[in-house]
Amino acid sequence: MSGEILTAKTLEEAKVELRKIYQKESHSLSDLSMEEYKAFENDEREDSDNHLNLERLESKESEVIDLTYYKYLPDRKIAYRVTLIDKQGEKLEDYFMVIPETI
Repeated sequence: MSGEILTAKTLEEAKVELRKIYQKESHSLSDLSMEEYKAFENDEREDSDNHLNLERLESKESEVIDLTYYKYLPDRKIAYRVTLIDKQGEKLEDYFMVIPETI
């Protein structure tokens, strides 16, 4: 799901905001640990707007951005690894799995 622009001012607010976006577009969303995500041997793909988000952060258009990577899994599931970055350079990693409404 690319194209979302976060309006949050902090990393924790951004995590909640982004998860709400993914939950709205999904049948379910569940937490994953970093270890669980890494255990999936599927190829990792990069969200198509990561480069735009980096530009938004550099231009100070956004307070917090997300860099999103994902792996397609069986049964229509998608595992996500999200790195949230704020304008001070602080980072927060988030891992979750969704079953999207449509693929």
